[in-house]
Amino acid sequence: KTKEKGIKPFIKIIKKIKSEKFDTAVIPHRSFRSALICKLAGIPERIGFDTSAGAFLLTEKVPYKKNVHEIDRNLSLLSAFGIIEKGSIPEISVSPEDKSFIDEKFNKLKITETENFVTIAPGSEWNTKRWLLEGYVSLIKLLWKKKSVPSFLIGGKKDLMICNRIQNLTGIPIVNFCGKLTLKQSGEVIRRSKVLISNDSGAVHLAVGSGKKVVVIYGPTSPEFGFYPYGEGHTILKENIYCSPCSIHGGKKCKEKHFKCMKNITPERVFNAVLKYL
Repeated sequence: KTKEKGIKPFIKIIKKIKSEKFDTAVIPHRSFRSALICKLAGIPERIGFDTSAGAFLLTEKVPYKKNVHEIDRNLSLLSAFGIIEKGSIPEISVSPEDKSFIDEKFNKLKITETENFVTIAPGSEWNTKRWLLEGYVSLIKLLWKKKSVPSFLIGGKKDLMICNRIQNLTGIPIVNFCGKLTLKQSGEVIRRSKVLISNDSGAVHLAVGSGKKVVVIYGPTSPEFGFYPYGEGHTILKENIYCSPCSIHGGKKCKEKHFKCMKNITPERVFNAVLKYL
């Protein structure tokens, strides 16, 4: 969508893959482009899902299973080789350098390894996948006033405006790491916390890979699509209203113009869900 957009990069990718002389391509992505690249690169065996837009370019089509996690769904592609495999919890390894970096951050803030805090990831690439800003503000206040639990904000540089606004509106102690950490460093912060509170975003899967439980808030999307936190012990908060889910990714605006899928999830409900992890 950025530097590799257009016909020239497309041809370059095909040539690069063709030069490797692969025997087989396993294609989890269901786009026409993915299947076409493998076909034009001359890969003789091309395995993908039967729902792919380029399914007619595949040499073997595997049934696309609904209502299963994406990990298990993608592993089902191995059935083309006669392999039946169940997924395991992903593990993200953090380098000693990254751990030392977080140690230094925590030492400056006088935070101990056993500190009772939560991490919050309020951002998302899609506007409608974000729980209300005022919801996060109220939640942070509840955690501090009722349980003396501080909140640590994490996210990428795109989430800076949201995190800064939340920090400014809370008026209580809060640590804002947004835009200051790498993915693995963020994972290390999550690992040291009691729980991650997040929208349906990449932070959820970062937490799972860091061995931490998640309270995840769904709005326009649904865990039925297969992108829920893998494993057991997580909490999913979702409103079952007539128009939800409306999209696999969410969107810029609520199509029904009421945004009840998020507005109906109260700070008190999220707070009560978090309590069992503290």
